[in-house]
Amino acid sequence: MLLITSLACLSFPDRDVDRVDVAVTGAYIGPGLAPLPGEETTKSWDGFDIPAEVFTALATLAAEGVPLPNQVGEVLAQFNDFLTAPDPTGWGELNVGEDYGWAKDFDPEDRNAFSVDFEDLETWDNVPLTDDTRLRIHMSDRDWIEDDSIGVAVLNKADLVQAREEAQIHSIWVGDQTEFQLLFVRVEVW
Repeated sequence: MLLITSLACLSFPDRDVDRVDVAVTGAYIGPGLAPLPGEETTKSWDGFDIPAEVFTALATLAAEGVPLPNQVGEVLAQFNDFLTAPDPTGWGELNVGEDYGWAKDFDPEDRNAFSVDFEDLETWDNVPLTDDTRLRIHMSDRDWIEDDSIGVAVLNKADLVQAREEAQIHSIWVGDQTEFQLLFVRVEVW
Protein backbone atom coordinates (compact mmCIF):
# COMPACT_ATOMS: atom_id res chain seq x y z
CA MET A 1 0.00 0.00 0.00
CA LEU A 2 1.33 3.38 -1.00
CA LEU A 3 0.70 6.26 1.41
CA ILE A 4 1.09 9.74 -0.02
CA THR A 5 1.12 12.72 2.33
CA SER A 6 0.92 16.24 1.10
CA LEU A 7 2.98 18.82 2.99
CA ALA A 8 0.04 21.18 2.71
CA CYS A 9 -1.98 18.89 4.94
CA LEU A 10 0.55 18.98 7.76
CA SER A 11 -0.16 21.44 10.53
CA PHE A 12 2.77 23.37 11.93
CA PRO A 13 1.86 24.84 15.34
CA ASP A 14 4.01 27.94 14.78
CA ARG A 15 2.08 28.84 11.64
CA ASP A 16 -1.25 28.61 13.44
CA VAL A 17 -0.32 31.26 16.00
CA ASP A 18 -1.72 34.77 15.60
CA ARG A 19 1.14 37.28 15.15
CA VAL A 20 1.38 41.03 15.63
CA ASP A 21 3.88 43.88 15.46
CA VAL A 22 4.36 45.85 18.70
CA ALA A 23 5.81 49.31 19.39
CA VAL A 24 6.04 50.94 22.82
CA THR A 25 5.26 54.58 22.06
CA GLY A 26 5.44 56.19 25.50
CA ALA A 27 4.72 56.10 29.21
CA TYR A 28 2.97 58.04 31.95
CA ILE A 29 5.07 58.24 35.09
CA GLY A 30 3.88 58.60 38.68
CA PRO A 31 4.61 61.31 41.24
CA GLY A 32 7.84 60.01 42.76
CA LEU A 33 9.33 57.23 44.85
CA ALA A 34 6.73 55.09 46.60
CA PRO A 35 6.54 55.84 50.33
CA LEU A 36 7.72 53.34 52.89
CA PRO A 37 4.91 51.88 55.04
CA GLY A 38 3.79 54.37 57.67
CA GLU A 39 5.69 57.30 56.15
CA GLU A 40 3.87 60.62 55.79
CA THR A 41 6.25 61.94 53.14
CA THR A 42 8.28 60.50 50.32
CA LYS A 43 10.57 61.89 47.63
CA SER A 44 9.80 63.41 44.24
CA TRP A 45 11.95 62.34 41.31
CA ASP A 46 14.29 65.25 42.04
CA GLY A 47 14.54 64.38 45.74
CA PHE A 48 12.16 66.93 47.27
CA ASP A 49 9.62 65.90 49.91
CA ILE A 50 6.11 65.19 48.71
CA PRO A 51 3.11 64.05 50.77
CA ALA A 52 2.58 60.29 50.79
CA GLU A 53 -1.15 60.97 50.46
CA VAL A 54 -0.68 61.38 46.69
CA PHE A 55 -0.04 57.62 46.57
CA THR A 56 -3.05 56.97 48.81
CA ALA A 57 -5.18 59.00 46.36
CA LEU A 58 -3.88 56.93 43.43
CA ALA A 59 -4.53 53.68 45.31
CA THR A 60 -8.09 54.81 46.10
CA LEU A 61 -8.68 55.62 42.44
CA ALA A 62 -7.27 52.25 41.32
CA ALA A 63 -9.43 50.40 43.87
CA GLU A 64 -12.48 51.61 41.93
CA GLY A 65 -11.23 49.85 38.77
CA VAL A 66 -8.67 50.50 36.08
CA PRO A 67 -8.34 54.29 35.96
CA LEU A 68 -8.20 56.38 32.82
CA PRO A 69 -5.17 58.61 32.16
CA ASN A 70 -7.25 61.78 32.62
CA GLN A 71 -8.49 60.55 36.03
CA VAL A 72 -4.89 59.98 37.15
CA GLY A 73 -3.98 63.43 35.82
CA GLU A 74 -6.73 64.99 37.93
CA VAL A 75 -5.36 63.30 41.08
CA LEU A 76 -1.80 64.40 40.37
CA ALA A 77 -2.93 67.96 39.62
CA GLN A 78 -4.07 68.25 43.25
CA PHE A 79 -0.43 67.80 44.33
CA ASN A 80 1.19 69.73 41.49
CA ASP A 81 2.99 72.19 43.82
CA PHE A 82 4.99 69.30 45.31
CA LEU A 83 5.86 67.31 42.19
CA THR A 84 8.97 67.42 40.01
CA ALA A 85 9.10 65.43 36.79
CA PRO A 86 11.63 62.67 36.18
CA ASP A 87 14.27 62.38 33.46
CA PRO A 88 13.00 59.06 32.13
CA THR A 89 14.93 56.42 30.29
CA GLY A 90 14.03 52.83 29.64
CA TRP A 91 14.11 49.65 27.68
CA GLY A 92 11.89 46.68 26.98
CA GLU A 93 12.42 43.01 26.38
CA LEU A 94 10.09 40.60 24.68
CA ASN A 95 9.64 37.05 25.93
CA VAL A 96 8.02 34.13 24.22
CA GLY A 97 8.72 31.04 26.26
CA GLU A 98 11.10 30.77 29.21
CA ASP A 99 13.79 33.40 28.59
CA TYR A 100 13.61 37.13 27.97
CA GLY A 101 15.32 38.48 24.90
CA TRP A 102 14.88 40.85 21.98
CA ALA A 103 15.69 43.99 24.00
CA LYS A 104 15.01 47.49 22.65
CA ASP A 105 15.89 50.87 24.18
CA PHE A 106 13.37 53.69 24.60
CA ASP A 107 14.58 57.19 23.79
CA PRO A 108 12.22 59.81 25.29
CA GLU A 109 11.53 62.96 23.27
CA ASP A 110 11.24 65.02 26.46
CA ARG A 111 13.28 65.18 29.63
CA ASN A 112 11.65 66.36 32.85
CA ALA A 113 8.21 65.04 31.95
CA PHE A 114 5.59 62.80 33.52
CA SER A 115 4.11 61.91 30.13
CA VAL A 116 6.80 60.86 27.67
CA ASP A 117 6.72 59.88 24.03
CA PHE A 118 9.53 57.77 22.64
CA GLU A 119 11.25 58.83 19.41
CA ASP A 120 12.80 56.59 16.80
CA LEU A 121 10.37 53.82 17.69
CA GLU A 122 11.71 50.33 17.43
CA THR A 123 9.21 47.61 16.67
CA TRP A 124 9.08 43.99 17.68
CA ASP A 125 7.97 42.34 14.44
CA ASN A 126 6.02 39.12 13.99
CA VAL A 127 5.39 38.58 17.71
CA PRO A 128 3.41 35.38 18.38
CA LEU A 129 0.39 35.94 20.61
CA THR A 130 0.61 32.96 22.93
CA ASP A 131 -0.18 32.52 26.61
CA ASP A 132 3.51 32.85 27.46
CA THR A 133 4.14 36.05 25.46
CA ARG A 134 5.35 38.83 27.76
CA LEU A 135 6.75 42.31 27.19
CA ARG A 136 8.76 43.52 30.20
CA ILE A 137 9.16 47.31 30.45
CA HIS A 138 11.97 48.83 32.56
CA MET A 139 11.90 52.57 33.36
CA SER A 140 14.34 54.67 35.38
CA ASP A 141 14.79 58.30 36.36
CA ARG A 142 18.21 59.35 35.13
CA ASP A 143 20.12 61.18 37.88
CA TRP A 144 23.64 62.57 38.30
CA ILE A 145 24.73 60.13 40.98
CA GLU A 146 22.43 57.13 40.89
CA ASP A 147 19.36 56.43 38.77
CA ASP A 148 16.06 55.82 40.58
CA SER A 149 13.98 52.87 39.43
CA ILE A 150 10.60 54.04 38.19
CA GLY A 151 9.47 50.46 37.85
CA VAL A 152 9.30 47.24 35.92
CA ALA A 153 5.96 46.27 34.41
CA VAL A 154 4.94 43.25 32.37
CA LEU A 155 2.44 43.36 29.53
CA ASN A 156 0.88 40.04 28.56
CA LYS A 157 -1.08 38.54 25.68
CA ALA A 158 -4.40 40.03 26.89
CA ASP A 159 -2.85 43.53 27.01
CA LEU A 160 -1.48 43.18 23.48
CA VAL A 161 -4.76 41.79 22.11
CA GLN A 162 -6.71 44.67 23.69
CA ALA A 163 -4.28 47.20 22.20
CA ARG A 164 -4.64 45.64 18.75
CA GLU A 165 -8.43 45.76 19.01
CA GLU A 166 -8.24 49.49 19.82
CA ALA A 167 -6.51 50.05 16.45
CA GLN A 168 -4.73 53.10 17.88
CA ILE A 169 -2.15 53.93 20.51
CA HIS A 170 -3.45 52.32 23.68
CA SER A 171 -2.60 53.18 27.31
CA ILE A 172 -2.18 50.11 29.51
CA TRP A 173 -2.50 50.59 33.28
CA VAL A 174 0.56 49.19 35.12
CA GLY A 175 0.43 51.27 38.34
CA ASP A 176 -0.57 48.23 40.37
CA GLN A 177 2.69 46.52 39.29
CA THR A 178 5.01 49.41 40.21
CA GLU A 179 3.61 50.87 43.44
CA PHE A 180 2.24 53.76 41.34
CA GLN A 181 5.72 54.86 40.19
CA LEU A 182 5.05 53.90 36.54
CA LEU A 183 1.35 54.39 35.79
CA PHE A 184 0.70 53.66 32.11
CA VAL A 185 2.64 52.22 29.18
CA ARG A 186 1.47 53.31 25.74
CA VAL A 187 1.67 50.74 22.94
CA GLU A 188 0.60 50.34 19.36
CA VAL A 189 -0.15 46.83 18.14
CA TRP A 190 -1.07 45.85 14.58
